[in-house]
Amino acid sequence: MKTVIKLGIIILLMALFGSSSHADCSKSEVMKLIDKGFSKTEISSICGLARKTSTLKREADKWITPSSSTCSSNGGELYKGMCSANWQDAQTICSVSGGRLPNIYELKKVITDCGGVVDADIENIGDPKYQSCYRKKGFSASDYYWSSSVYVSDTGGAWLVLFKDSHTRHYYKTRKYYVRCVRGRQ
Repeated sequence: MKTVIKLGIIILLMALFGSSSHADCSKSEVMKLIDKGFSKTEISSICGLARKTSTLKREADKWITPSSSTCSSNGGELYKGMCSANWQDAQTICSVSGGRLPNIYELKKVITDCGGVVDADIENIGDPKYQSCYRKKGFSASDYYWSSSVYVSDTGGAWLVLFKDSHTRHYYKTRKYYVRCVRGRQ
């Protein structure tokens, strides 16, 4: 019976969202989440399936830089003039700021909107137009920024972006990284 339910969830998720090319999870990663006991709703949230492709095509409605008081009173701290917090506190800081933590696609969209290529380190570092663009949008070159997107293979981690070289990676949610928030639809 459990196998039939697993298969049904996988078929439903893959049918709704195609090959998952715009999701954070492969089919095998979805199977791992099912084996760990996650529900269809939790899997959709973790894998970003509810976003479909529209998230890739539009930019976040409005970027928000948390105030220093909002940052520090909600578990964060200022580092080089920017709010830095662990992943859970970053979510709280964004909520208190009237927004939410952006997903990985919204952060990648900043890179591509500035003429950069995601994970193309050397190309982006040497491109003065790209370097100027993301800074004008309020992002720093000195550290990674949290996304709301959970790393599927280890849900104790989440995805990050370093704008200086457009590098994406996942890391433990307990570490402190920069926080920028968005206001608008997801």
